Amino acid sequence: MFRNWQTILFSVCAGLLLLSGPSLAAEGVQVIRGATPIPNGDAQSAGDLTLTNGKLAVAFAAETGAPWGVARGGILDGAVVTDEGMQLDHLTLVDFIPNNWSSWPTTYQRVEVTEQSPEKCVVRTERDWGQCELVTTYTLRRGAEQLRMQTRMTNTGDKPEKDILSGYVLWCTGGSHFGPAGLQGREKGSREGTMSDWSVTYGRDWAMTIHGPYFDRFDYDGRDLYLEHTLQPGESRSFEGWLQITPSGDLAPILQAEIARKDLATGRVQGSVATQGGDAVQTPYIIVRKNGQTYTWAKGADGAFDLELPVGTYEMYATAQAHAPAQARSVTVEQGQNAQMAFDDLRSPGRVSFQVTERGSGLPVDARLSIAEGVQPVIGFMGQKIFYTDLEDVGVCEASLAPGDYTFEVQSGAPFLSQAQEVDLAVPSNDRVRAEVPLRFANRPEQRDWYGVDLHHHSDQLDGKTPPELLVRSQLAAGLDYIFLSDHDTTVNHLQTWKLAQKRNTPFIPAIEISPSWGHFNAYPLQLGRTWDVDTSAAKVQTLFDTARDMGAEIIGVNHPFIKYGYFTNLENNSTQGGFDPRFDLIELNGAVDYQKAVQKAWSLWNKGWPTYLQAGTDAHDVMLESEISGSMRTMAHIPGAVTVDNLVEAVSAGHSYATTGPLVYPQQAQFGETVVVPTGETVRLPFEAAAVQGLSSVELVRDGDVVETMEFDDSVQRAEVTFDFRVAEDGWAALVVTDSEENTAYTNPIWLQAREYTALAK
Repeated sequence: MFRNWQTILFSVCAGLLLLSGPSLAAEGVQVIRGATPIPNGDAQSAGDLTLTNGKLAVAFAAETGAPWGVARGGILDGAVVTDEGMQLDHLTLVDFIPNNWSSWPTTYQRVEVTEQSPEKCVVRTERDWGQCELVTTYTLRRGAEQLRMQTRMTNTGDKPEKDILSGYVLWCTGGSHFGPAGLQGREKGSREGTMSDWSVTYGRDWAMTIHGPYFDRFDYDGRDLYLEHTLQPGESRSFEGWLQITPSGDLAPILQAEIARKDLATGRVQGSVATQGGDAVQTPYIIVRKNGQTYTWAKGADGAFDLELPVGTYEMYATAQAHAPAQARSVTVEQGQNAQMAFDDLRSPGRVSFQVTERGSGLPVDARLSIAEGVQPVIGFMGQKIFYTDLEDVGVCEASLAPGDYTFEVQSGAPFLSQAQEVDLAVPSNDRVRAEVPLRFANRPEQRDWYGVDLHHHSDQLDGKTPPELLVRSQLAAGLDYIFLSDHDTTVNHLQTWKLAQKRNTPFIPAIEISPSWGHFNAYPLQLGRTWDVDTSAAKVQTLFDTARDMGAEIIGVNHPFIKYGYFTNLENNSTQGGFDPRFDLIELNGAVDYQKAVQKAWSLWNKGWPTYLQAGTDAHDVMLESEISGSMRTMAHIPGAVTVDNLVEAVSAGHSYATTGPLVYPQQAQFGETVVVPTGETVRLPFEAAAVQGLSSVELVRDGDVVETMEFDDSVQRAEVTFDFRVAEDGWAALVVTDSEENTAYTNPIWLQAREYTALAK
């Protein structure tokens, strides 16, 4: 988690082990105590344990704190072991979760080796979860690619645990994800429709798989495999799963493990792969589909492939890096038989070059380009759907693509500043096509001293998958005026991101998302170079806030406060560490979740005169996903002076800001967060200008938490003057909710209203 100078020392130690790598398998299973030798591993405490058998290595968090405030005892690190030794860590967390989020509340965790020999090692972890006891054993055998996991969950209390979701979870650093076959396109839900019971995260030269035959529910695209059940007092339930670590993004060994475990009847499919020109494809991949969905894939070599499949009928096609895939064909696999197939129609890659500019001025602009229609590889490392213009060669994007017809969606600050534009291109094989894309900008809020920032954004730490340079390019393409980074409980990427932001003279806000299991908080701006050294799994909220302030944070915002691990949710459940601490500054509207309860909470606090204002962010983790667009929910702040971090902090602290997913708002008289004094019983006039690239739909006036007046517009109206006149009988507040034709919405902070008698005003 903390990758600093210590990493160098640990890497040297790991390097010594690498030299003896080939002997690890011969020596059988080994237990290494202390800081893990897995390169880039997080388990760095003296009491931590690493198991290795010459095929794989895993490290247990016996003393090192686990991410997201999860209790100790799970697996923090995992790596392939080759003849060259232990490879890089790709695991963030593998653990047994009792009810869909962490094992909080917990009072003890114990980790011990209960059996150790060259043939087999067993690690036992014990912990409590409320009134339940959890005992998990991890068994690694000589030469195995899998770590067996067995958990016994016992309700020792006097009340049933009803409708809980329990099971194993797999979270990796980097890579792409492929959930249980048949469930693709669904983030969570029932297992119904599944064709396999495993879920894998993978890169070109590694794969981490969790096998969970018990599961009937899943979450996070299959990263969490759960059984929904009720555990009565005195009742126990057992779970069994396997963690498989393999040295390639080839899924064939993973399917082989399922075949062996279930003793499935199988046959083989063999064949060749070539281009239309007759050239053998050196590294082909065979995609296997079943019931209309991707079932698995297998890696070939030297223009040939050979894979084992359970008996059945499939649709298969061949593909390769940046190639247009072969025509799909049906095949029936019969028990003990070999089917032959030849794919000879792959098309070699082409290249595309974009230049994105501002219409009129011709100046280059940062942009995000996504494939709306065209060839989109199933395997993550073989191609991409999302592209960004270059950091230094502004407006330029070049990529190698499979040949074919494409429709690209090009956007720069859409839908806040401009509209996205579609571009049709035919990408030739073995050739290049160029496209110039001029975009029209309808709004320039910076000309009126309004600036945008995404106040919740991750890089490539823990569950994040966005490297720092990509984070900067993505936020610039969103038309944001600040670069913001808040990773879970680490500041490791601050310095690199700051240097990248400097290349574009854009202010950088170093932040952190403090992430105990019972509430997440964004703290910023932090002093560059400071590290987060608090154990969030054990610390109270007061310690978390004090530490953040000591690191320079002037603002602490409550992130996604009403989700299952939100602060306000767990305050209601009486399951926080330290109870309620009023020293937070802002309430987040989070673009990744439903934020209506957060809006209502802010309004209720304003009714009490508590100036806890709104901030907004996307919570983006992977900007290469279609659904995660930097700045798609953002904070707009009024900064009449220099565009600096200090001035942004001053603006959002004072409420001179609003949260929006599209519409822009310009107060004409009183600024958001300011106080207007009105004679009791007199009328106040509040004029605004509202703008929306997509066309305005409505502007609502909210007074003391109630919508009291609504103005509606023809969707073709992109800009309008709006004035509200109303009587002020007592102290209160007024705010706006602005909606565009696509239901994008802006929620403003309040303008405070003070009703005063004439005599008081005269004094």
